[in-house]
Amino acid sequence: MLVLYSLLLILFWLLVPTLLATLIRPPRPLGRDGFAALIAIAFWVLIALLHLPIHLAPHPMRSHWILVLLLLSLASYVYLFVRGLRMPPNGYRPAGLRGDFLSMAVLSPLDEELLFRGLLFALALPALGPFFTIVYTSILFLLAHEAGRLGGLRRSRQESLADLVFGLLAGALYAWTGTIAAPVLAHVLVNAWYAYTRSIDEVRR
Repeated sequence: MLVLYSLLLILFWLLVPTLLATLIRPPRPLGRDGFAALIAIAFWVLIALLHLPIHLAPHPMRSHWILVLLLLSLASYVYLFVRGLRMPPNGYRPAGLRGDFLSMAVLSPLDEELLFRGLLFALALPALGPFFTIVYTSILFLLAHEAGRLGGLRRSRQESLADLVFGLLAGALYAWTGTIAAPVLAHVLVNAWYAYTRSIDEVRR
């Protein structure tokens, strides 16, 4: 049942806000993606206000295993990040602070962390415990991003691996610190870098 609930929530997250945003057609600077993220954020906040199972600041869940996972995932993500800097696909030609920067660098990280480290983490925790909940939500995080392939999005193996490792890092940060602010901040920093350094050609697509 846990897997079914998780997949249904992710399917709702992938389809409903985007469909509503497409129908409403909000103007820039938010655009469709930014408005979809706003709709999803409002939904997650409503769930939290209704005291349904979404946890924004649980008690820290510290163990040696989580600390090891945190350090390993951090080291792995730094390695992937540095490797990406050395071998950019087309060279970095920064797009800068364009209209979709707010959507990519702020709204999208908040939306995703409320779902994966908020709601899905809380749903899985009683059944799986902290360590395996981190692994479980990281796999869901990867699968949700891989769903972009269905719409024709091209992704490299390194991007997929980076998503999985970041999911582990964000989950370990959430468990160790006891607040969702930690993975949100990490996610904002990562997405802000990507949003600012995308090539101009990629932005225009």
